[in-house]
Amino acid sequence: MDLVAASLALPGDAALSGWTAVEVAGLPTPRSRRRPGGERICASAVGPTAPRIAGLECVTGLDAVRVRTALGGDLRSEVLPLLPPGTRGLRIEHPVDVWCDLVPGLDRTDAVALGDAVRRWWASEAELDEALALREGRRGVVRLRRIRSEVRWRVDSPMETEVRLLLVDAGLPEPECGLALREGGTYFGRVDLVWRARRVVIEFDGDVHRTTRGQWQWDKTKRRRLRDAGWTVIELVGDDLRRRPGEVVSEVRRALAGPPAGW
Repeated sequence: MDLVAASLALPGDAALSGWTAVEVAGLPTPRSRRRPGGERICASAVGPTAPRIAGLECVTGLDAVRVRTALGGDLRSEVLPLLPPGTRGLRIEHPVDVWCDLVPGLDRTDAVALGDAVRRWWASEAELDEALALREGRRGVVRLRRIRSEVRWRVDSPMETEVRLLLVDAGLPEPECGLALREGGTYFGRVDLVWRARRVVIEFDGDVHRTTRGQWQWDKTKRRRLRDAGWTVIELVGDDLRRRPGEVVSEVRRALAGPPAGW
């Protein structure tokens, strides 16, 4: 059963939820890169009944289901998410509520990465806090609050979340995320992670940087201009975090320990 057919079969008080909503909203799945719900399509409903359809799992009898439509028009961001083909216009449970429901089954890094993405594309700080307030007194809310405290805005990829947590856990100061970097009259563009006082930047090269020539050239020019202006630019790829996390920590520690670049 495909997502469109499932959405049409649902009653008016229901919406796609769980890992199905994550897929529709273009949010990151755990680092295993497998869909944890298998091939089942997940939904939530207020009413006591739901259609009995093979491949559709619908939780019923909820007090309420807050709904968003995957159109991109209600986003608190200057950039729209890249919704998967064929999913625009589907009715989904609010991604904030989806995140809160999924956190108990995720490890810390995946839980924060999903929260970062929800904050980036779908929700304001107030909406995150409201969702937690609605769960006050429920099992797991203490851990959910801890995860919430580590969620940041302007994070574009789980890799950025992963390295930020790696560095903070190693005792390094937390960087700012996704900052539009200006210095004097010069605008360098957005950088992934930055310690402004130390003039240190981390930039990531994901698949889009490798496969999109325009993006690759823009990033190359941005980083050259930063270095010419005396900034230290550390470039990372996903394998760096998997194969040499200790070296990444040491490299950043050295950059932050010395005098600011260009001084």
